[in-house]
Amino acid sequence: MTLATGAEGKSTLAMNLTIAMSNIGKILLLEVDLRKPSISNNLTFGKTLGLSNNLSGEVKVLSDVVKHRIMANKNYTSGSIP
Repeated sequence: MTLATGAEGKSTLAMNLTIAMSNIGKILLLEVDLRKPSISNNLTFGKTLGLSNNLSGEVKVLSDVVKHRIMANKNYTSGSIP
């Protein structure tokens, strides 16, 4: 999902869609905003390993998927800001 400018609710929409779709079945939410990640902060994941750590070679396996306690889904965060 993309929009022309920032602060238009992309992350909020993605999180709400994930919550709604998790009632149907399993879903994976990928946070790929490496400049200003907000999903992991909004879901109180804090600093976790994620996509940037995998792309940099710091983590070899995509096994650091975090299961959120509220949503019945899995989330792969952006990781630390490069």
